[in-house]
Amino acid sequence: MKRVPLSRLERQIQQAREGPELQALLVPLKQDPRQGARRIVERTERRLLAAARERERLAGLFELRRQLIAAGARWVAGVDEVGVGPLAGPVVACAVVLPEEMDLPGLNDSKQLSPGARQELSRRIRAQAVDVSVAEVAPHDIDRLNIHHATLEAMRRAVVGLTQPPDHVLVDARTIPGLEVRQTAI
Repeated sequence: MKRVPLSRLERQIQQAREGPELQALLVPLKQDPRQGARRIVERTERRLLAAARERERLAGLFELRRQLIAAGARWVAGVDEVGVGPLAGPVVACAVVLPEEMDLPGLNDSKQLSPGARQELSRRIRAQAVDVSVAEVAPHDIDRLNIHHATLEAMRRAVVGLTQPPDHVLVDARTIPGLEVRQTAI
C-alpha cells in the first residue's frame, strides 16, 4: 500500500472539523511509523487540548449569563469600557447582546489582547451579536464629571443605545447609576 504524503495528511487534518472526521484521520496516522507522522499527531492533540480548555474557560465566563437566561431573561447585555484613562480623548464604552449560541474563542478583556487580536475579535463579535452599541463621553465632560463618573455615563449611554432593551446587564466590577435595568457587577 502506498503511503500518503505527510504534507497532504497535515492539510487534511488542519481542514477537518473536530470530532469523528478528525479522529478518522488521526487513528491511522497514530499507527504510521514515520517521525513526521508522530509530530503531526502530537501537534494535533495539543491543539485539541487547547481548544477543549478554551471551551471550558468560555463556558465558565458565560455561566452567569446562562443562569439569567434559564431564569427567564431573554436579552442579557454585557457592558464594559473600551477606553479609560485617555489624556486627551473620549471615554468609550460598548454594550453587547450575544445570541444563546455563539463561537467566540479567544474572547477576553480587550486590555489583554494585542491590537490585531482585538480587531479580529471585534469583527467576530459584531458578526454574531444580536445588538451592539458604542457610546462615548467627550473630554470636556470627563473634566466636568471626573473619569470614574464619565466611564459610568459612557456605559449607561451604551446600554441605552441598544436597539433591543436588555432584561439584565452584566457590568464590569460596578453598577451603573440611572440605569433602569437589572444589573449584576461581575
